[in-house]
Amino acid sequence: MNLSHHFLSDLASVHWIFQRWVILFGIIFILVVIFFPNGIVGTIQKKIHERKMKQRVKQVEKKSAKN
Repeated sequence: MNLSHHFLSDLASVHWIFQRWVILFGIIFILVVIFFPNGIVGTIQKKIHERKMKQRVKQVEKKSAKN
């Protein structure tokens, strides 16, 4: 947090939005909580699981179509 504080405070002279870096972090945090309720890693794991299940369903459909 201190590293980001120093880095973003230095950027305040570049652009006005960086003067409000705490608000930016807050907005990013809220958006992550809203769009990733299972967490970022949990969401990625869920997507991987869903993709594997779709592949299995396709394989089963192919096998049943051959019979």
